[in-house]
Amino acid sequence: MERSHTTKAALEQELEQLQQRCADLQAELAAKDSAMHEAQATLERSAAYNKRVYQDSPVPIVIIDPAIGIVDCNMAAVRIYGFETRDQVLGRMPLDFSAPTQYDGTDTQTAGEEITRSIVEHGIANFLWRARRANGEIFDAEVNLMAFDCGGRILLRFTVDDVSEKRRARLEIERQQAEIRKLLEEQQVIFDNAPNGMCFTADGIILRVNRRLCQSLGLEPRDLVGQSVAQRLFRDEDSYKAFSAVAAPLLAQGQEVHIEWDFQRKDGAVFEAMVSGQGINIPGFERSAVWVYEDVAERKRLERERQENEARLRRILENSPVGVIIGTEAGHIVFANRQHEEMLGVPPDGLATHHASKSWRNPADRLAFMERLRREGAVKGYQADFVRTDGTPVTVLLSSILLDFSDGRYLVSWIYDITERQKAEQLVARSEERLALALRGANLGLYDCIINDQHEIVEVAVNDIWAEMLGYERDLQNSKPQHGGNTSVLNI
Repeated sequence: MERSHTTKAALEQELEQLQQRCADLQAELAAKDSAMHEAQATLERSAAYNKRVYQDSPVPIVIIDPAIGIVDCNMAAVRIYGFETRDQVLGRMPLDFSAPTQYDGTDTQTAGEEITRSIVEHGIANFLWRARRANGEIFDAEVNLMAFDCGGRILLRFTVDDVSEKRRARLEIERQQAEIRKLLEEQQVIFDNAPNGMCFTADGIILRVNRRLCQSLGLEPRDLVGQSVAQRLFRDEDSYKAFSAVAAPLLAQGQEVHIEWDFQRKDGAVFEAMVSGQGINIPGFERSAVWVYEDVAERKRLERERQENEARLRRILENSPVGVIIGTEAGHIVFANRQHEEMLGVPPDGLATHHASKSWRNPADRLAFMERLRREGAVKGYQADFVRTDGTPVTVLLSSILLDFSDGRYLVSWIYDITERQKAEQLVARSEERLALALRGANLGLYDCIINDQHEIVEVAVNDIWAEMLGYERDLQNSKPQHGGNTSVLNI
């Protein structure tokens, strides 16, 4: 009985142990089941993550086995190379999607081997690559390449970004920047070699000066740049204030400044300049401007000489003994001297309204004269019939020339009044004609001789009647005798 009791207790203990073992196994199974479900969930999440990050990524991603070629890629990589399915890409080598040569002219095969050596050494590389699509189009690709271990094999992963537009934009920016640098260099050359002095100022400080301004002031650039405008450019504070009172309001209104001002050179000499200023915008400054200084001393000297020459010429023309007139081909008078006024009666205040054709007795004669003048360029001693403003006829000798001046072509004429001389010549001609008629009609012998200061006859002239009366031939009588003197006329 006791033995049976012991066996029962042992069995119960063994059962209890078995039950505990079973409970432990059930717990272990439940834990493994939970781990399995968790692993399955993790795998599902990983697949979704992989799909989002890799397969659905907008960035082209390619996995390469150097011994086989492309072993995996996403659809973005398929599209960037111009294909439709992954199968068209898988198994190919990256060189199949590359241009024959790269940017530096190296063939793609050599360039690829160089990149491979770099990857083996460093494990990562970033570079620009001339890639090629399925249709042969070449595009600029930015490649990020890295090596990684996959089950004891070294694979390569790279991303591809089409940067053709970016590269073109960058090249265009670089081109524009180079052009801007060139323009700035040219501007600097122009600024430094400008014939007039130039400077940039801001908030009362000199920022830049060119060589010509330094020469005009007798200073070096280091003496001016960074210095006060009032102290370095102007003779004193009062001169600066007076200049500012004129220039500042104009600049504030956006207008240009043009004013003549005296400046002082280093040696104390006065530098007269026409100052032109324009407000500009320089970042970091409240007020800034560019100034041009034109040395007007020489111009003023030339202007004085010109005015003196003009005054001297005007005095010469005004006091000329003949009439002088300057006008246009159309007949508008711009200058006439006093002799012209006296000759034709046109006062100075009437020149503007007195057309040149009004001085011609027959205005059509001026047209013929002008045609000849245009044809020949100059006409001298042309006898013309003029008329005074009061209607009195005047005969003149007209000499004219066409000259080109800075403001156009002008007609310069000299007029000499020959009215009285013409009348005298006509009187002499009429007197000679009457004398000849009288002699022919008088039937008188005429003896004419010249007697010199010694009362000797030196020349004799007779008419036909005298010769006939004395029985000589006329040619013998009209000879020079041994003696001569004053003229004597003997009528028989």
